[in-house]
Amino acid sequence: MNDPFYGVSVEATDTLGSYNEKNNYSRSDRAYNTLVACMSDDYKFSRLHFEIKQAIVRNIGHFRRKDSVDLLSPLLNKQNESYFVRANAATAIGKSMNDGESSVDNSGKQNMIHQLKQIVDTTDSFRNVVACGAIDGLKEFFIDNNNYIVDDIANFLIQNTSCEKDYFKRLVATSALSKFLTSGKKNIDGKNTELREIHRKVFHHLLELLRDKRRKVRINACKALTDSDAKLPMSDPPLLEAVNRK
Repeated sequence: MNDPFYGVSVEATDTLGSYNEKNNYSRSDRAYNTLVACMSDDYKFSRLHFEIKQAIVRNIGHFRRKDSVDLLSPLLNKQNESYFVRANAATAIGKSMNDGESSVDNSGKQNMIHQLKQIVDTTDSFRNVVACGAIDGLKEFFIDNNNYIVDDIANFLIQNTSCEKDYFKRLVATSALSKFLTSGKKNIDGKNTELREIHRKVFHHLLELLRDKRRKVRINACKALTDSDAKLPMSDPPLLEAVNRK
């Protein structure tokens, strides 16, 4: 943090963030606590180069720890903070709220989801970078165990891809939908009709976005359909039909 060139500090921070390994808890814990310590002094943290601050916040999110939520939340609405730091805080909070195995209590989760949605709906910033960071935070709930939350966020993302919405929000929301093609679950059995309905709804909406007027929206829809989490068979008839039309 004391190097005269901020780029060195960013690289050091990214290296610490790469130690988020579940099979080496000792090293992972030390790296996480080192990053957290960089935020322990508000005055020192506030004086860091904004690139360093956003690297710290971003890498704390990589560890997906519930303790990070209270640490990062104050940054969300800090008006004198860099847009990019606030955007990274929103994304990191989404990762920290839910790791697919354990999560914060339901009321706290719902409150944070509401706050992230409010940021998407009301925050105005350069290229809507803060709102886009909140969308990336919301998409992390694709692994949530609560089907209602998964469905609610999928619908919210679909709404933000409509042509009436801001262009930059549309781009990020389209990409985020890729995670909901499998509703975050590796195996969807025949009995889980709720998850299958979410999958169907998102899939057909992405097919519609392949005909959008904006080229980059169409590109992001293509990428979403081939996302590694989607695992869609390329022989799927509706997908083949949509590709042939293009």
